Amino acid sequence: MIRRLSYVALIWASIGLPVWAQTQSNKTIFTLDQLIQLALESNPQVMAARDQTRAIGGQLRSARAIPNPEFEVNTGQQRGTSGGLSTGNLSQWVVTQPLDMPYTRFPRVNAAEASMRAAEANRVAFEVETIARVRQSFYELV
Repeated sequence: MIRRLSYVALIWASIGLPVWAQTQSNKTIFTLDQLIQLALESNPQVMAARDQTRAIGGQLRSARAIPNPEFEVNTGQQRGTSGGLSTGNLSQWVVTQPLDMPYTRFPRVNAAEASMRAAEANRVAFEVETIARVRQSFYELV
């Protein structure tokens, strides 16, 4: 009987103690700052707002850029339909530089800067809302 109880105790100890130790070692304690940092790094809305801010930053750089010159090449055949015209190959090369007039450039840049400010405000709003939700949940658990 004692031998049987010792076997049961041995089996229980070999199965139960590692499981108990494993559950105790897997518990991680987070501070409020760690939870906020984790939420800001993994929240899809915050990440989307950050990506949108970066995309609008690209639009702002594009709005500030000076237009590139354009180069155009045309070739073709010339045929005369009456006796006085000559026939042969034609080629034409054209280089143009669009002028970015101030009355079109400044409103375009101002609109892009306003979009950038709006996207930045949107990003900050999502981050503040996420922080508030994490804090509220944290204090509800405590």
